[in-house]
Amino acid sequence: VSLYATGQGAIKNPHVVTDLDLPSLDQASLTVSAELLNAGDEDIEGVLKGVIEDIEFSRKVLLKAGESKQLSFTPDEYPQLRVQNPRLWWPNNVGPQNLYDLKLTLEVDGKISDVATERFGIREITSWMNTFDDKRTTVFQVNGKNIVIRGGGYVEDMMLRPDKKRTEADVLYAKHMNLNALRMEAPR
Repeated sequence: VSLYATGQGAIKNPHVVTDLDLPSLDQASLTVSAELLNAGDEDIEGVLKGVIEDIEFSRKVLLKAGESKQLSFTPDEYPQLRVQNPRLWWPNNVGPQNLYDLKLTLEVDGKISDVATERFGIREITSWMNTFDDKRTTVFQVNGKNIVIRGGGYVEDMMLRPDKKRTEADVLYAKHMNLNALRMEAPR
């Protein structure tokens, strides 16, 4: 069970979709989205503000009583969401796992009503089917480079006792085994 406290408006499910310019890798377009919720019985007006490092963006919002609304910031509307020479995320043993932090703040009547954060990597993952000697195989690409996927399944704790230190140690073991993918079963 998780409990959250917010003001009049709440931010749920922040998300960043990255679209990398291939094959040059010199620009990434980011689309930021989140669900806004007004669980109260009165309409509210506010401003949703976003920050990713030195990139800032915002939009006025109106939420009717009890309304839930999906909101997106696209690079077409907000050109600052086109990142030049991004630090890319790569799989283990291919390159660094660079991450960015998104911070969304919902202000209502000049006061912070809710804050949400999300870590994300800028990368482009694609796959396609290859046929060779009548055998079909899936080819995965990360940032335009063919990648052999070596991984396995991972369950955090069968008794539902999450432990951040144990998870970090287990992921480190997987990296030492030269794995570059884990399928994780975890509540969210």
